[in-house]
Amino acid sequence: MFRSAKSELRWTCETVEHLQQQLYWRAAKLLEKSSALNARFVPRSVSSAVYYSTDRNGIDVQLYLQLSAMINIEERTPSKYPVPTLRHSVDKFVKYARPLQSDNEYHRTLSVSDFTLLIANEFLEGGEGEKLQNILEEKAMKMENWLTPWFIDETYLKSRNRLAAGTNTAMMFPKWNFTGQEGQIDVTAKIIHAAAKFYRKIMNNELTQEKLGRFMLDMRQYNHLFGSTRIPCHEKDIIKYGGTLNPQPRHIVIIRNGHLFSLSVFDSNGRIRSINQLKNELNTVIYPKSEEAVEFPVSMLTAADRDVWADAYKSLKELNPGSFKAVEDSLFVLCLDREANGFYGVSELDLQAMQCLHGGGSQNNSCNRWFDKTLQFIIGSDEFCGVNFEHSSIDAAPVATMMDYICDHFDLDSFGGEDVTGELAPTNALSFTVPQDFQEVIMKTKRKFDEIANDIEVKVLTFDRFGKAFPRHYGISPDGLTQLAMQLAYYRIHRKQPPTNQATTLRQFLDGRTGTVRLPNFYTSMFTYEMTDAEERPNDRDLVHMMQVATQQHKNDKLQTINGMSMDRHLLGLLLVAKELGQATPEIFTCAAYKKMMHYTILSTQVCHFSTYLGTRHFLPMCCAPSEYDGYNVCYNPQEEEMHFAVATYKSCSKTFSSYRFVRSS
Repeated sequence: MFRSAKSELRWTCETVEHLQQQLYWRAAKLLEKSSALNARFVPRSVSSAVYYSTDRNGIDVQLYLQLSAMINIEERTPSKYPVPTLRHSVDKFVKYARPLQSDNEYHRTLSVSDFTLLIANEFLEGGEGEKLQNILEEKAMKMENWLTPWFIDETYLKSRNRLAAGTNTAMMFPKWNFTGQEGQIDVTAKIIHAAAKFYRKIMNNELTQEKLGRFMLDMRQYNHLFGSTRIPCHEKDIIKYGGTLNPQPRHIVIIRNGHLFSLSVFDSNGRIRSINQLKNELNTVIYPKSEEAVEFPVSMLTAADRDVWADAYKSLKELNPGSFKAVEDSLFVLCLDREANGFYGVSELDLQAMQCLHGGGSQNNSCNRWFDKTLQFIIGSDEFCGVNFEHSSIDAAPVATMMDYICDHFDLDSFGGEDVTGELAPTNALSFTVPQDFQEVIMKTKRKFDEIANDIEVKVLTFDRFGKAFPRHYGISPDGLTQLAMQLAYYRIHRKQPPTNQATTLRQFLDGRTGTVRLPNFYTSMFTYEMTDAEERPNDRDLVHMMQVATQQHKNDKLQTINGMSMDRHLLGLLLVAKELGQATPEIFTCAAYKKMMHYTILSTQVCHFSTYLGTRHFLPMCCAPSEYDGYNVCYNPQEEEMHFAVATYKSCSKTFSSYRFVRSS
């Protein structure tokens, strides 16, 4: 497969600049002819060219979409999420299936998609595929975003797996200089104060409009950040969105040693409590009443499988309606942790990551969480703090933006303010009545979750030889280079290509969430093969060319996804249309190639700054558990002169037992 394509690759590498220039001037001519785009042509770089096409009012989409990098026109407000053509997505399916298959498997795949859509052309022309496509297009015409409700349901709410060390994600603050109870109280008050100010900016519509190039991004996710909670139910959970609460909440919930407290942050005049007032409540009420750990903490059940929690939730809420309402309606949960024990041979950052991700087990701080809450702040016993967020209602970028904002306040030490004088609800301990049968459920949940927490390894590392500035200087995408390094690391260890899901934003569309940038592509697979298994290793010049083409292809694929041409999301839509119609599952979704492609052995996410999607201003590592038992989860945060990584694996898996080995292999 690889050797026969080598001459083609060399030709592609040597002529890529020429092809880009052709594309550039072709776009100029199309613009002159187009009455739909009234703009002055301004020459710019064409390195962001998007190499695919399908007609939109007579103009190639590949050229239309790259206009943001080439011409100066009005900013675009978020639009409806589109439906790609059927041929586009199934052609993509065949191309992405190829690097993951042997020759025999590939030929069998072609027999499935030689329809270039379903068996023997029926899926594409008047058959099953066309019917599903037409229904999906009709649905898209009636909705702002046909994808997002389905995506949230299928990816999150219908899943019966636990949230903790599952889809919940952790992010860490930089190391702050504090120790002991006094230091913990001081940092806690400052985080509460800064977070409340960020919440007020959201409610007052004072956030800066975020953009990706000339595209304005949908800002509605910020309304879900504060006050939202996921409610456990059988078959499918529901989300209680904070932005819909009326009146808006003024309180937060603090957990310490399994004890829960309701603490008012805003007074009756809408002013934020001063740092001294917050410290006083912590010192005089919360700490004295939470010295001993709760034996049967209800919060532990939020770490259980969803059906287990749904069973208990209904009964426990009937017994404790006020306490549940206080938690669910709170702006956020803040967890005051004790020192973690039982961890050996791990760095401070690794320990911080595990505490933020799952709490370190029931003997440490896992009981000190409410994993259903969209936003939880984790306050360690000394120097380390972080966030755990529930993913169904929000993505990482708004959380990172909020954390950057809080870090700015710590950098400037801008926590002044007089004591508020308006009416304040008293700080109250939330009591829970727990019958004996649910006490047993709590103990079972502790034992099961302890096994899970002990099995997850997280390694947080910094690559300090260069950051995103170095590859940019040579015209190479930093993100593409990072993804290529992951592909190479996996291939060096496992000697096969990894089905990879890289999450990227779809927020240039109304109510947009995330799309999948899929790897490997043909060129990344060739690069990893030639670097590792080639009988005769190519010379450095050829390897550089391969790297350039592979990273450029990844960049093009990413731009396609950002612009609504995601193969994965489109195929998901077609599959769900078939399910709604009660039809048999189309064969494309049952073939071996599709199943292999959907078993993600690398799940990767970049920690993004709100305006550039190129990293945060501060050191904010992020981590999440692998989506598959034999997989890796890799989160990375590119800075100008270094790159930060957090890699998570399951230690008990014989294939992927070492996160550190994966990082070293790249």
